[in-house]
Amino acid sequence: MIIRDSNQLLALIENGDAAHDFFKEVGKTLDVMREAQGGSKAKIKGSVTFKLSFVLDEDVVEIDPEITAKVPKIPRRHTMTFITATGELSTEHPKQLSLFKGERDSA
Repeated sequence: MIIRDSNQLLALIENGDAAHDFFKEVGKTLDVMREAQGGSKAKIKGSVTFKLSFVLDEDVVEIDPEITAKVPKIPRRHTMTFITATGELSTEHPKQLSLFKGERDSA
């Protein structure tokens, strides 16, 4: 069979598994982009690349697919803590006065 269009070629490569994996990666990328957008109206960018490498050895052509995705990092929220005089993390400000016992123990 002579391969005459891209659909035939995609169906041939890894018996169609590479094309299936490519479209699965597109779905994953869109899911991550939607999550990164988080309901805002910000523009989020991502990409999925389907690359074919060819090696010609006399009259045989070896085709190797490569699928790569670039997805945005999902922003994480900050957590604020305080550091005590002894270098430990605390959820309470060590110099803030307590309503019940005066200044907090910073040790």
